[in-house]
Amino acid sequence: MPPIKPDSKDMSTHHSHVTKSPWRTVIGYAFFGFLWILFSDRLLAFFVQDAALYTTMQTYKGWFYVILTSIALYFLVKLDYRHILKLNQQLQDQHQTLEAAYKESLALEEELKEKIGHILDKQKFIDTVLDYSQVAIVVWNTDGIVMDANSYYLELLGRTSKDVIGKRWLDFYEGDTEKPKLEAMIESLRMGRNVKSIENKLYKSDGSFSHILWTNSIIHGNGVSDPYIVSFGLNITKERENELKAISLAYEDSLTGLSNRIAFEKDIETAIESGITFALFYMDIDQFNAFNDLHGHSYGDLFLKQLAEMLKTCCNDMMVYRWSGDDFILFKLYSNDDSMIQSLMDHDVKTLKQLVQTTWKLKEVNYSPTLSISSSSRASDSL
Repeated sequence: MPPIKPDSKDMSTHHSHVTKSPWRTVIGYAFFGFLWILFSDRLLAFFVQDAALYTTMQTYKGWFYVILTSIALYFLVKLDYRHILKLNQQLQDQHQTLEAAYKESLALEEELKEKIGHILDKQKFIDTVLDYSQVAIVVWNTDGIVMDANSYYLELLGRTSKDVIGKRWLDFYEGDTEKPKLEAMIESLRMGRNVKSIENKLYKSDGSFSHILWTNSIIHGNGVSDPYIVSFGLNITKERENELKAISLAYEDSLTGLSNRIAFEKDIETAIESGITFALFYMDIDQFNAFNDLHGHSYGDLFLKQLAEMLKTCCNDMMVYRWSGDDFILFKLYSNDDSMIQSLMDHDVKTLKQLVQTTWKLKEVNYSPTLSISSSSRASDSL
């Protein structure tokens, strides 16, 4: 409730009336006295001819004048006194009103301070949550200019707020596929749609990147401010890395790091569908189980690992798969000249035996394996 102001016009009127009242009384008294002096003696002389009586009447006339002027002064003073009392009462009423308004304004001020305190506490809480949140939060306008960003987003980007705020959001993304996707997202947001589950790569200044899954929402202003966009980004880099690991484990042998049977079946199906010419070499280590039984599986695993590394290095024109145990398959592409394939395959078999049938140093154990190889080819459009 706003303080009630006193009626200045009314107060001014009463103040002027009281101020002018003494002059009115004095002037009235002087005017009446002048008329009395001027005409009273003449009237008395006109009506009283006797000199003795005239003297006596002069005395009565003086007393009458005193009584008459006293009565007049009494009423004039009483009239002004009433005005003074009325003005004093009005001043007291205005004082009480102002005092009540002042107390109410103090109460409103305390209430306002309390509300402001609550708002500041909430703002501090929100700022703390945003800064310590493990979700990237970016606020930007419909022109793509960043207005604000939380600490986690800046950490993912490897930049400071000065480097980001006021810059175009798209400038922090690279690649021919990333920017068109984001531009389409911005256009959808401008049309008032909420865009969810947009995944892209957020690049740091050192070239590394994070996979971010964005949910975006446009916030319309209250008619005064322009609409703006709030983006919430979830870092799914570990999830994508785990997916790649899972895919790798599905197609890779855990012991040797070679492609496994599933990868072979997928690749051979693709090769057959494409109609290319290729050959397969099935390689088996003779009496390998006996070696395992004699020296233990740790030595057998060590040999298989060394054998796999050698095959990957020396047979770089072949795709090497571990089929199972000590069984391996090698896949090689050839030209379409069918007459030369068999001789080339025989040469490759001889080379493989030379590479494998040698002495392997396995810690303190020397191992000299023998090798059995069978091969098969598929010419173009035939098996």
